[in-house]
Amino acid sequence: MNPCRRSKTEKRDQVVSLHQQQGGLCYYCLRDTFLPTIETFAEAAERFGMSAKTVILRMATREHLIKRQDGGTDQDFNIVMACMQCNLTREDRAVLAHVKFCRQHHGTLALSYGFQFAPAALNLPSGIKVNAATAMRVEFPLAGCTSSTQLFT
Repeated sequence: MNPCRRSKTEKRDQVVSLHQQQGGLCYYCLRDTFLPTIETFAEAAERFGMSAKTVILRMATREHLIKRQDGGTDQDFNIVMACMQCNLTREDRAVLAHVKFCRQHHGTLALSYGFQFAPAALNLPSGIKVNAATAMRVEFPLAGCTSSTQLFT
């Protein structure tokens, strides 16, 4: 099978693995999430104090750091676990900009104006460097990516 594409079963197993690796916390907003394969929607709604209709926003999903439309793959280094709300609201924002957006708008850690996100807190694969001056420019010395590609800007 092509390592850049995964079957439905592999995707499900990957999100379970990511959920465990990230301690159940969303990559962007750091809120607790749930897996419907382990916890029912009703159980999650009770645990989060949410309605059964809105708890889906806290469901764990797979998120591509480099979007598929921008050449991202299903390889492990490009996938993180995010809550449905953060996944759905990313739009065209860069990864670090979306981290800041999510934490300001619905995350557990509200960022104050002028806060500079610490790139070390990101779970980026080795070989990816973040320019501390902008905290938005990322260099990818990876196969298939050109050096100094600004995929996160």
